[in-house]
Amino acid sequence: MSSYAWQGIFHHSVFQIFGTFAVLFWACIPIRGFINGSEKKLPLDGWYPYDVNNNLAFILTWTHQGVAIVLCCINDLATDSFITGLINVASCQFELLKWNFAALGNNLDEQNLMINLKENCNNNNNNNKINKKLHECIKHNLAIFDFIKEIQNIFSTVIGLQLFVSCFIICLSIFYLSQLTTFNPAEIIGNGAYILCMTYQIFIYTWQGNELYLQNEALAGAIYMGSWWKLDSRFRRNLHIIMLRTQKPLILTTKFLITLTIPTFMSIIQTSYSMFTLLHRKNL
Repeated sequence: MSSYAWQGIFHHSVFQIFGTFAVLFWACIPIRGFINGSEKKLPLDGWYPYDVNNNLAFILTWTHQGVAIVLCCINDLATDSFITGLINVASCQFELLKWNFAALGNNLDEQNLMINLKENCNNNNNNNKINKKLHECIKHNLAIFDFIKEIQNIFSTVIGLQLFVSCFIICLSIFYLSQLTTFNPAEIIGNGAYILCMTYQIFIYTWQGNELYLQNEALAGAIYMGSWWKLDSRFRRNLHIIMLRTQKPLILTTKFLITLTIPTFMSIIQTSYSMFTLLHRKNL
């Protein structure tokens, strides 16, 4: 659980760093014009009931817009981190379920078990305990599936739209940087950080979805590595049914039939590059 918690913190921190760098440098673009004494241009266009060309008014307005941009960025990125965090929780629950399945039958005494088998006797206490633990594991597994289904029903449309928008943003941002005619460090670093932020946004969605797929696939292996051979045929049959269920891939899919997997991430990046190449050729 600590490992998955730290994974979530790491992804959220990196995502926030990229986003904060992007908006901070974007907000700092007007400073160059202010220092050079040229046209004063705010990060965001807007109407104000005072003259923003006044130095003091410009500084106060720029500070207000800069703080607002950073706060909006933090809030926006927190929403994506929240959705991916829910997927991370589901993966963590699969990890706990794997340990619980693997622990079934570990507390049985092998010598007594062989005596019981030879005498055709059943240890009711052991059977009741194992049956209770197996029932809890099955309920846990079904609860995870319900949780994942609820995530998909609520957020699939949002995730699909976000992936489409991020693909276009990456393409247009790279194209914008390629068309710059003057060297402006703040603009270059800001747009570069923005591209990294959008790329990382796609990555954490697809990475978390891919981790969920791998956890479900590894559940059968965890059951097989347990002490299933100590159990009677009824319990082994139930475990076999659960193992068969894991053969059906658990893949998160958006409303636009986009799967959250690592190959999808590579496809989106390739699509963005193809769009950039097309725009660049048209511009030439």
